[in-house]
Amino acid sequence: MQEPDEILRIFMVGRSMTQEELCANAGVSQSTVSRALKRTPGRRGRAWVRLFTYVTRELDAPAFSEGGKERILAAMGRVWDGTDSHAIALARIIDALEGLHPSGEKKEEPS
Repeated sequence: MQEPDEILRIFMVGRSMTQEELCANAGVSQSTVSRALKRTPGRRGRAWVRLFTYVTRELDAPAFSEGGKERILAAMGRVWDGTDSHAIALARIIDALEGLHPSGEKKEEPS
């Protein structure tokens, strides 16, 4: 079984992720990430649990594919009646799902 610091390193290398990016995405301090990578003794409190919960969720998340995007667009085409008011209602439903993203991060809206 791999040690937590090894899992963290493999995760970061596989995603070309810096410590700063990891702590921002996981919602922990940079010192939490640093201690986890260095195996610095200390308690494994809420921040440590949050960090490894994030990593575990991301490792278990299915990879994005163009097929997924096409499926979403096809579903929208089936349910949208073409009106602005219906588009607004559907956008509100989708916006309400925002909290389901594993990392809790918000994506930029296209300009």
